[in-house]
Amino acid sequence: MHTEIRSPVTGSASGRRTKGGVGVDGVVRGIDRASNAALHVATALLFVIVALCCANVVGRYVFGAPISWADEAVMFLMIWMVFLGAVAVAWNDQHIKVEVLVGMASPRWQMAIRTIVDLVVAAVALLLCQAGGGLIWKLLKFDQRSDALEIPLYIPQAAIPVGMGVIGLFVLVRLVLRVRAARRATFAGDAT
Repeated sequence: MHTEIRSPVTGSASGRRTKGGVGVDGVVRGIDRASNAALHVATALLFVIVALCCANVVGRYVFGAPISWADEAVMFLMIWMVFLGAVAVAWNDQHIKVEVLVGMASPRWQMAIRTIVDLVVAAVALLLCQAGGGLIWKLLKFDQRSDALEIPLYIPQAAIPVGMGVIGLFVLVRLVLRVRAARRATFAGDAT
């Protein structure tokens, strides 16, 4: 079965190629794969979290011996789960939003509002990526470790700059795709 790759922004495949030979479809396909992979990993982490919590409850209340590192592991896994899930949500433009006013605006204003929102989201995500990168550098430098698992703290905290960096990049790509689609639609409308 063949599935046509469609942009989450435009709903259509462009079929256009850039000078380097990688077409817009290739970029969209690559980001779709990365987004789906992030979502699958986040889902797997959720199952691990649930299994670990259940095992800890059984250990605590049935055997009187809880897993000493379970709470810390669950917290670290949840951090990664949230940021990996957010990558998929950001690419597919499925964040919670209120679009009452946007829906009442003209198509031109809707495009302007969505462009501004995407620019703000990308800017905030990339700023958080940069700030998180600074935190990771300090954690690496001081070799700070977690209490129960005794793993380097940069491992769970790396979810912040990684997740936010990917979100910022994906939102910028989505913005470029949306603007390109709008321009093509405008030019196609002018040609008729």
